[in-house]
Amino acid sequence: MEHSSTAPSGARKRHLTFFAAWVLSLIALWGPLSALVTLSVDDYRYSHIVLIPFIGAGLIYLKRKHIFVGERWFPRLGIPLLALGAALYVVGRSPLTSQGNSLSVFGLAIVVIWTAEFVWCYGPQASKAALFPLLFLLLFVPIPSALLDVVIVGLQRGSTEVTQWLYWVVGMPAFREGFQFSLPGLTIEVAKECSSIRSGTALFITGLLAGYAFIRSPWRRACLVALTIPIAMFTDGVRIVILTWLTVHVDRGYLYGSLHHEGGAVFSLISVVALMVAIVMLSEDKLRWRRGTRRLADPDR
Repeated sequence: MEHSSTAPSGARKRHLTFFAAWVLSLIALWGPLSALVTLSVDDYRYSHIVLIPFIGAGLIYLKRKHIFVGERWFPRLGIPLLALGAALYVVGRSPLTSQGNSLSVFGLAIVVIWTAEFVWCYGPQASKAALFPLLFLLLFVPIPSALLDVVIVGLQRGSTEVTQWLYWVVGMPAFREGFQFSLPGLTIEVAKECSSIRSGTALFITGLLAGYAFIRSPWRRACLVALTIPIAMFTDGVRIVILTWLTVHVDRGYLYGSLHHEGGAVFSLISVVALMVAIVMLSEDKLRWRRGTRRLADPDR
């Protein structure tokens, strides 16, 4: 009876300690945190950043009965991780770190510090159970602008290739030069802003969460996440072809109207459906159903 009465008290003490340490980290790191929030609000390429901590915390809360089992204080690893986070913060403030990369270093420092607080308060067993939510926090770290530009150009090229193929499929005459297409009475360019970086990032995050929720095999989860890239490119190509077809054959206003600038939610349904199909095809239940079907068809196998 004594153990059962003191266990909740110990858990409550850990929760309060972690919360207090987290609040202290918010105060100490307020400058970099506010800069990261501003970046997320002002730059469409990083619009997902502000949501990542809330999603990570929600995942831990949903799995709390599985995570907070056998938790214990573990400063032996928590202190070195905290020191690493502090060192990264110093590096971020160093004049040797370029302004374009400082927020990336600050973001990594914040994630390491939050992880250190969790490990210190709850120990290795709880940290292992919460491994996915803790690693998910790495999406809070903004990708350096130079590297992100490389990713955007890759998506831009992929969307252009898909668009060219779809023009051929629908029989729409189009002459391509680089990222530009010359259509009857119209010339368009698959610009960086149209490279599906925002929708692709959202789909990538959705693929991570869906794989974590519905698929147990690590390699199948990796396949699902990898599929989000061509799905995003295909959806972007469909959007471009539909808009240009409507512009050429119906009304030029479609090129500048609400469907172009605010129709992302409509076209994202294509991505959602494709992602759901991929989840079904990669899930273990689907594979078990296939094996069962084969056994029914050929009992001697």
